[in-house]
Amino acid sequence: MVNLKEVMTWLPIFAVASLLFFFSTNANACSCIAPNTVRDFNEAQHVFLAQIKEVIVVRAGHEATYDPGEVNGLFDVVKTFKGEPAYVTHLVAQHKPNGGMCGETLAQQLYLVFAQSDGTVGVSLCSPTKVATRLSPNKIDLIERLANSEQAKYMNGVFDAETGLLTLEGSAQGQPIFGGRLGVYEGRHSVEFEGYQLTSGDLVISQVITINEQAIE
Repeated sequence: MVNLKEVMTWLPIFAVASLLFFFSTNANACSCIAPNTVRDFNEAQHVFLAQIKEVIVVRAGHEATYDPGEVNGLFDVVKTFKGEPAYVTHLVAQHKPNGGMCGETLAQQLYLVFAQSDGTVGVSLCSPTKVATRLSPNKIDLIERLANSEQAKYMNGVFDAETGLLTLEGSAQGQPIFGGRLGVYEGRHSVEFEGYQLTSGDLVISQVITINEQAIE
């Protein structure tokens, strides 16, 4: 026979544990693909810097019901890198961001906007559209090069997976890889690729041509 008194004793504990489990899994549920500036730029129809001048609450969010709500951001175009920003009406994000839903809200700040089509642009933790002040100088440098139609150059060198540095042929100093992946995690590898060397010296790999592990002497 079920002991009702014992069940009532454990029920609150079970309820609290269930809520803690829900919040912990919900908070960690957001997963984004690795950023790729070259891909994002090429796939976007419009790329520009926008200063949000007004944030409008379209639907208020309610944490108690896990409803993130919605806000719209009206903006002024500060600089155009690609396309016609006039065809983008506003940015859209959550009012009360839900981390498990990769939510992000908007503020009256400067944004680097990637719009894949006309109309609205959604902003989330996973979207390429970000607050510009959060971005590294490397990213802005690369965007400028892409906007100026700079073509990726052929380069080759040796990548050391232990240090994460790639030493170009004719250079004595290894450089960090800012963008792109080689997909190797140990050893030293001879690499041929197309990409960019940024003002900082960091490298961007847009396409790997060949990669071969070097024999250990």
